[in-house]
Amino acid sequence: MMNKAQIFDISMILVVVGAMVAVLVVVDTIATETSPWQSLGQRAFEIQNAYAQADEFAAVMGMAARWASADAVLVLGKNSGHLREPACGVSKGIMLWNTPDARTTCPPAGYASFYSLLSDRLAMAGRNYAGIARIPYEFVAGSQRLHAIALAPLRVNILAPKEQEKKYAPWDIFGLWTITTTYEPHVTGAYVFRPDFEIPFAYDLGIYDALAPLARDIPEECGSLPAEEKSPCVTGKVKEAVKEQAAIAVANEGDIFSVTITQDARKSLYFDTVPIIRFALHVVPTD
Repeated sequence: MMNKAQIFDISMILVVVGAMVAVLVVVDTIATETSPWQSLGQRAFEIQNAYAQADEFAAVMGMAARWASADAVLVLGKNSGHLREPACGVSKGIMLWNTPDARTTCPPAGYASFYSLLSDRLAMAGRNYAGIARIPYEFVAGSQRLHAIALAPLRVNILAPKEQEKKYAPWDIFGLWTITTTYEPHVTGAYVFRPDFEIPFAYDLGIYDALAPLARDIPEECGSLPAEEKSPCVTGKVKEAVKEQAAIAVANEGDIFSVTITQDARKSLYFDTVPIIRFALHVVPTD
C-alpha cells in the first residue's frame, strides 16, 4: 500500500504535468490566433500604412498641381487660349482669332484648354511618382481655389510581411514535434481611394470668355474707322473686356492687330513671371 507521502508525490506530478499541458494548449492557441490570417494588430498596421500611402499620393499630386497650374496658365496665355494652332491661323507667331475677312472667328476655350494642359502635366507627375500613366481628373477652377476630382479610383495593396507560425502539440512537452509554417510577403487586401485635392489658384480663367467676343466686336466697331483711329478703338474694347489691373499693348501691321495683356496683379506664386495673354485680329470692315 502507498503511504500518504507517495500519494502526495504522485498528485504533485499529475498537477505539474497538467499545468504543462495547459500551458502548451494556451501557447498553441496564441500561435494560432496570432497567425498572419487572424492577427488584428498586424492587419490594423497594414491598413494604416495603406491610408498613409494614399494620403501621401494625394499630397504629391496637390503639390505638383501648384507648379503645373502656374505653368499651364503661362502656356495658355502664350497660345492665345488655344491648345494648338486654330483654324484662323497665326500671324508672326501670334494666334489669330478671326479670318482675313473677319467673318469667321476662332475664339479660345480658356477653361477647357487649361484643364487639358494641367491634366497632361499631372500625368507626368503621377508617372514619375507611382508609375501611373494618367489619372482622369475633373477640374473646377474658381477665382481663388482649384478643385481636382479624380474620375477613377486608385488601389493600394495591403501587404503582410514575411511571418512564421509555430504550432505545438499539447502533449509535446519538449517541443520535438513543433510545426513551423512560413508565410512569404503577400497581398491580403486592398485600399481603394480617389486622390482628390484642392489648391490655391490666383488666376481668373474667365478672362478668356470675356475676351472671346472681341473677335467679332472689334472688327464690327473698329474695322470701318480711319487707320489712325483703329488702334485707340481696339485698346478701348480690350480694356472694357479685361476689367482688372493689367497693362494692355496694341500693335499693328496693316489690318492685323496684335494685343498683349500683362496681368500684373496675378503674378505667379511659383514662377517669377506674370501671366501674359497674346492674340491677333484682322480689323477690317465686316459690311
